[in-house]
Amino acid sequence: MANTTNLNLVKPAGTDYALVSVINGNMDIIDSKVGAIPANESAQSQITALNNQIGAFSFVQLPSGTHTLDYALSLPAPGYKFFSLSGSSAYGGDLPSDNFKWGMGIIISRMNQSRTVIMFAAGKKPALNAYNESSWGGWKDFSGNAYA
Repeated sequence: MANTTNLNLVKPAGTDYALVSVINGNMDIIDSKVGAIPANESAQSQITALNNQIGAFSFVQLPSGTHTLDYALSLPAPGYKFFSLSGSSAYGGDLPSDNFKWGMGIIISRMNQSRTVIMFAAGKKPALNAYNESSWGGWKDFSGNAYA
């Protein structure tokens, strides 16, 4: 049997039998060497930032009683959030119509003073409500007409 140059792993020749103890010893050497490599802080900070962004861009089931538009204002910006509603009548009266109680939507937060909520309901046109500076503009269809 020979040994590798860098990690001094046991390397059986073509006619040798590989013993489990030799394989386990090689695995222990590799594990200790990999574990001793210092973490790249730059890569780790990028991974952390990406994980934070993924958390900001996730899907949520809004609990009954949640005011959809207030929830939109509570999210960090920039980011977006996909959400669904469970059909409760207790969504604070800020939906385009009762048809949206079982709907889904997207909240887009470009910055703290600019939010857009787009909602979808089966058999209905999508509804859009935009927050600009200090107030919501009201539910509209994509043509800009008030949602009826």
